[in-house]
Amino acid sequence: MVGLHDEVHAEHYVSRKKAEDIIFKAERPSLRMWFDIEHIRDSLRYKCVVDNLEALPVITQEIENSGFEIINANIARLLSQNVRAWPMATFDLRAPNGLLMEYHVIPLELDGARTTVHEDYRKVREQQTEEQKEMSHDFGCARCSPPDAEQFYEDLRQQFQGVAELIFNSHLGVNVFSCPDCKQNWISVWTEVIGWEDEGDSAYTSIVPISAAEAQSLIVQAEDVCMDEIEKIGRHRRWLQRDHCNGVKQVRWREDVFQIGPHD
Repeated sequence: MVGLHDEVHAEHYVSRKKAEDIIFKAERPSLRMWFDIEHIRDSLRYKCVVDNLEALPVITQEIENSGFEIINANIARLLSQNVRAWPMATFDLRAPNGLLMEYHVIPLELDGARTTVHEDYRKVREQQTEEQKEMSHDFGCARCSPPDAEQFYEDLRQQFQGVAELIFNSHLGVNVFSCPDCKQNWISVWTEVIGWEDEGDSAYTSIVPISAAEAQSLIVQAEDVCMDEIEKIGRHRRWLQRDHCNGVKQVRWREDVFQIGPHD
């Protein structure tokens, strides 16, 4: 990898997911209780920051020549209009010894913006805003809304019925769950941002109740589900925040503007 980056005059970074980040990721709702740490495939990540995208074909060819197998490539993401996903070319690689890892190619200017925007978002995410007017609590039963946010999260993860998996990838997961008692629907959006330079990963989970009609409207969109639509639905509803940033875990009910995090 170092030789390749020298050839294309690119900056390169390596990140190893910390043990606590691996465990936290394995506990997200989209994995459900029949998966665990063995499902995590991005424990080793590479990032190549280029000042010219003409280097991309060279990088792709050199990876193929290296003995590493490209099992998935997403070049189109460089043109993504998704404001929560950083534009970059992403590769899932299989090493000769079988290890699965991620490799990102990102333009220099976008990499700088990524760091700034993520820091700004993290500050906003950690603060409770003052917008609480017309907050709705008229959803579900006692099991759906216990005072203990941790209890609700574990119930949702272990006991709630999985209704639909809309998106399931390494840094973004969107799932609809149903309460086993009252059949109230909940939508969970999980996002992750890789921590480079030895900092921990940042993972954000936002869970909000939705009506049966809203659930069907979102489910038919499948992997094209609109995040803006989910945020609009949850805007004035009590919602659950579960985050893990810089080694600090936070789980709480919130009664302000519903937020979905950025992701790599």
